[in-house]
Amino acid sequence: MIITTLVPLLKHALSISFFVFVMMLLVEYLNVISRGKWEAYFCRQRGWMQYFWAAMLGILPGCLGAFAAATLYSHRLFSLGAIVATMVATSGDEAFVMFALFPGKAFQISALLFGFALISGWLVDRLFGTDMEQQSQDYCDKLVLHKSKPMSILPGWASYKTSWSESSRLILLTGLIVFIALLSTGMLGPQTWNWKRITFLIIGSLGMWIVSTSSHHFIKEHLWKHVTMEHLPALFGWIFLALIVIHFVTEYWDFKAVIEENTFQLTLISALVGIIPSSGPHLLFVTLYSKGLIPLSTLVVSSIVQDGHGMLPLLAFSRVTFLKVKAINFSIGILVGIIWLALAA
Repeated sequence: MIITTLVPLLKHALSISFFVFVMMLLVEYLNVISRGKWEAYFCRQRGWMQYFWAAMLGILPGCLGAFAAATLYSHRLFSLGAIVATMVATSGDEAFVMFALFPGKAFQISALLFGFALISGWLVDRLFGTDMEQQSQDYCDKLVLHKSKPMSILPGWASYKTSWSESSRLILLTGLIVFIALLSTGMLGPQTWNWKRITFLIIGSLGMWIVSTSSHHFIKEHLWKHVTMEHLPALFGWIFLALIVIHFVTEYWDFKAVIEENTFQLTLISALVGIIPSSGPHLLFVTLYSKGLIPLSTLVVSSIVQDGHGMLPLLAFSRVTFLKVKAINFSIGILVGIIWLALAA
């Protein structure tokens, strides 16, 4: 009985994890391909343009945009309001899951977060000051780039022939081939040929191309150590756990009725969980929303407060700033939740 219940949940978790994993590969790849360009650009940005790009970094799925913003803030190239804007907009790795489960609504949520981020960034700098040092153009030289040969989007034939003895590359390719085969036969993912299955196969093929053609350094340091070993196990574990919890809760408890009677309490809980500087706990609210068990307002509040792993670099840079940004984002999330519920009443 338990096995027959867990197997479909396991398949669902694997399908979501596959989509998220390949999208993370793609984002990591694009980030490395464009190395060095955005740092120089941000040296010249101030005011509303800074809030705009801070919010843009935030709505990028995954943690890379938030990490970039934290780096810019640590070098005094982003104001306090700008880093708040990024953390309001970001949903960490959970954004990938939202696009996998409900892509249409995920775009709407991203647009809402982007708008809240712009307003929040401007208000924070007006209320608390920019928290930036007087700087000259030379201050941008404090940004450090890794001195490595840039990767090419269209590598030469030599790139296809070399480094095939790498175990990490072979493991990644084998895993992608197995997943694509399972998706093609309907053993994982959609049971029929539809736009979701086609999308899965397209991004799976992109993932194979990236793994096949990328440099040894990129495979080892970025795809294997960072995405595969650091993010994937925790991501899959949280997704599977969330699906199990939701299944048994909804099976034996009228959860929807309880939520309708305690909407504000649920909103407060989602904001409190969002304080945790980690990807994972927020997936519970993503899954609840995908099942139609919580309102959009609760998911948006959780997305505003939580930021995946994006705040961890700030924790290393300044614990005071870390607590300040977390407190501000929690307050913004609660305020948005209260206004939303009041308008909906």
